[in-house]
Amino acid sequence: MYKKIMCLSLLVFASFSLASCVGENSKSLQESKEKDRVMKIDKSTTSETSTSSNSEDSQLIAEEFMSAYMNQKFDLTDIERRKSKLLSLLSEKTQQETTILADLETFKQQLDNFQTKKELNTSSSAVLVERKIDSLDVYKKEDKYLADVVYSETSPVVTNAYQVHKQFSFEVVNRKIENLKELEKE
Repeated sequence: MYKKIMCLSLLVFASFSLASCVGENSKSLQESKEKDRVMKIDKSTTSETSTSSNSEDSQLIAEEFMSAYMNQKFDLTDIERRKSKLLSLLSEKTQQETTILADLETFKQQLDNFQTKKELNTSSSAVLVERKIDSLDVYKKEDKYLADVVYSETSPVVTNAYQVHKQFSFEVVNRKIENLKELEKE
């Protein structure tokens, strides 16, 4: 009888210990999943007047940057507006490490040349095309962002628009875009 009670006690103790371990592992696993979650930014909750949190502010900056960077019109006034917006959003380091502003200046020169002389310079790094974002999804994981963008390009020499799909990773640090990289497609 004594052996049966001891076995039963040991079995109950082992059950409680096992249940406790499973609960802790489950909690630890849930916390790990929370940390690794990549969240899509919901555009319906992000507005230009939203400054209630640093996270929402960073999300707005990420979307404004992608819009200023990717949308491109055959309009010299729009180019200046984009340049001003990009200067306000890019960190000094990003301005120096990328060709965004230099490409924008080349685009401006090409557009001016095309509008005044009807000439195209096809040997430059920037191509004379208009770009319009068709879809933009911005995802956030901790302080890092992934922008998945599909846009249409039109050119004065090509009659049909064509779609381009690109992805970029970057961070928003002190309200500035940093560590911008275009991701390679697999």
